[in-house]
Amino acid sequence: MNHMKILLKYFLIAGMSFSTSAEINFNRDIRPIFNRSCTGCHGGVKKAGGLSLITKEEAYGKTENGLGIVPGNAEQSMVYKLITHEDPSKRMPFEKTPLTEDEIKLIKDWINAGAQWDEHWAYLPIKNQIPPKSSAKSDIDKFVDGILKKQQIQANKAADKNTLIRRTFLDLIGMPPTQEELKRFQSRSHNQMVDYLLASPKYGEKWTSMWLDLARYADTMGYEKDPHRNIHEFRSWLIKAFNRDLPYDDFLTEQIAGDMLPNPTNDQLIATAYHRNTQTNTEGGTSDEEFRVAAVMDRTVNTWEAFMGTSFGCVQCHSHPYDPIDHEEYFEFMSFFNNTADNDRQDDFPTLLLQSNEDKELVAKLQPQLKEVRLKEKALDKKIKALESQMKSKAQASNTDKANNSKDELAKLKKEFGAAKKQSKKLQNQINHANRNKVPIMKELDKPRETHVFIRGNWEDRGDKVSPGVPRIMNKFPENTPKNRLGLTKWLTAPENPLVSRVAVNRIWEQIFGYGIVETLEDFGSQGKKPTHPELLDYLAYNFMHKHNWSMKSFIKEIVSTDTYKRSSNVSQSQLSKDPRNRFLARFPRIRLTPEQIRDQALRASGLLSEKMFGPSVMPYQPNGVWQTVYSGKKWQTSKNGDQHRRALYTYWRRTSPFPAMETFDMTSRENCTTRRIRTNTPLQALVTLNDPGFMEMAAALGKRMKDQSGDFKSKINKAFSLLLIRNATNQEVSLLEESFNNMKKSGKKKRRMLDGHWQYPSQPR
Repeated sequence: MNHMKILLKYFLIAGMSFSTSAEINFNRDIRPIFNRSCTGCHGGVKKAGGLSLITKEEAYGKTENGLGIVPGNAEQSMVYKLITHEDPSKRMPFEKTPLTEDEIKLIKDWINAGAQWDEHWAYLPIKNQIPPKSSAKSDIDKFVDGILKKQQIQANKAADKNTLIRRTFLDLIGMPPTQEELKRFQSRSHNQMVDYLLASPKYGEKWTSMWLDLARYADTMGYEKDPHRNIHEFRSWLIKAFNRDLPYDDFLTEQIAGDMLPNPTNDQLIATAYHRNTQTNTEGGTSDEEFRVAAVMDRTVNTWEAFMGTSFGCVQCHSHPYDPIDHEEYFEFMSFFNNTADNDRQDDFPTLLLQSNEDKELVAKLQPQLKEVRLKEKALDKKIKALESQMKSKAQASNTDKANNSKDELAKLKKEFGAAKKQSKKLQNQINHANRNKVPIMKELDKPRETHVFIRGNWEDRGDKVSPGVPRIMNKFPENTPKNRLGLTKWLTAPENPLVSRVAVNRIWEQIFGYGIVETLEDFGSQGKKPTHPELLDYLAYNFMHKHNWSMKSFIKEIVSTDTYKRSSNVSQSQLSKDPRNRFLARFPRIRLTPEQIRDQALRASGLLSEKMFGPSVMPYQPNGVWQTVYSGKKWQTSKNGDQHRRALYTYWRRTSPFPAMETFDMTSRENCTTRRIRTNTPLQALVTLNDPGFMEMAAALGKRMKDQSGDFKSKINKAFSLLLIRNATNQEVSLLEESFNNMKKSGKKKRRMLDGHWQYPSQPR
């Protein structure tokens, strides 16, 4: 009996031990401790004492004083010895906040239980997750509702029809509906509205705005001179690609390696301007090779951040401090981009000449004329020089009549020469104007450059030569695939790649819900935020590849057709206390519009919006003196004939002087890739909408539309509310606005600058 009790006691204790150890999850419980307190000294940058906690092989390997981690034996593991050392001067972490007793016990239990080491979730293969059982209609709702049930949070009911119409218009095309569109979709289904918006040309414009941040698109070259760059055709390519729903795998392929496709079209060549948006230093005395290398490194880092959500820039100087990517692997990956023909030239070589049929016909007509005029110019010059030589001779000088005749003939020849020169210059300018549209593109060199490791990231300190390759933590490079940019796109878009699809669906989710499932769009690594719905993220990523076949429109439609998307944004006290940041989506998020949406909404509501698409960037109203160019006489010339009222997408973007009305609302300067804009709230934002000349003009135009509305004051207010917010004003709002309006009329301090209802732009800032 006693033996039985002892045996039962043993099993009970053992069972409790197994239960405890089984609950310890390396990624959830142990890795965060290592990243916070240990890897600064024992990681990719430094490996103090020969110990690194970045990879399993290093952590379990030999250190200067023994094995780092001995699975099943904490007492023999250097990690445990160091965090429990009796001598405070030797106890780890050194000169940092000590680990708590609970953290030390957690590490000890984990090691004793076998030290199960798991790779970070983002580097594990994408799984086809099965939705949890639920009464919800869509699979996405099943995942979301499952977590809400666990968190004991009550989800909101659907928003009202008008709210949902406005929300969907803003999310899919970036601006609210017109009055006609509002009336139409009040009596139609949600799916009909979604189909209409996905087919709208404005859809491509809205989603291009998002992509331009990743492409670091600007109309200038950057650095101190920051001269003009003719690259707007890339923006047009993006709009068209989004509108024709170019599959995402082809979308990436054409931007990274469109020039390497068989018989590439002009469109596929233009797409490669994605990686020609890098900055070019046109300063005199700078090293072209230094800044060529800087552009290549920018492309390397951009490819990881934009397409794979991974911070990669630090690996230029040392191994990644938190993720298992080695220093040498940076340059192996950089080798893919090191063979392009561009080399920091001011003419942006190589370029693609784009001409309309009319321009081609004009050039074909003018070139023979120019050749003929230049031959005439050359002949006249020869005659002039010969005659001048004769006139200098003594024999000619002694004959007065002949001398006078020669002078008359010389004057006639010079006059003809001047006219010919003027004509040739005019013809050349016409040809240059027809040939002006040269777009920077990517082009591979016939003979590849050698790529070397940069010692400590210094481009002048070359180490070992490396060949193109990808980090070992990632999927293998496809067999029988050339190791060039085109082969790289096959690796990126392979179903085995654990990051590209996850990052893509997370970005689209963020565009719709305001926050990604992984909030840190730029960092899926171990220092980034954990996904709020990990199974849902994998479900979306897997189906984006296999169900939607990389179709962005089809994928977006699935999201905006869910009950999760249609929910009201009202918040209850219970929701606020349990989930203040709305991470679990019991309600629709309340997120401020982007700077592009703020401007576009105002333009549409005012009736000033220009529907014109494509073409060069335009210059809307901007206060005098904002844009000052040191190296040229170029000035900000406000566009006319409706171009000043085009969508924000088309605004001229100078890297050293971004458009202030949008920069104030957290627009990026686009010197580098921006994966996620950080939202701020400042008084300057209110001042922009109150004082910016462009917004003043829009307000005046909206005021005229209100004035033209028949009915009483309330009817006029409701006109504005309907245009801007797609609803009527409440009685309280009408009362407040009427009181404010009457006070302004009585004060006599109101200063008008309106003629016939149109804002007059002041010649000088006031």
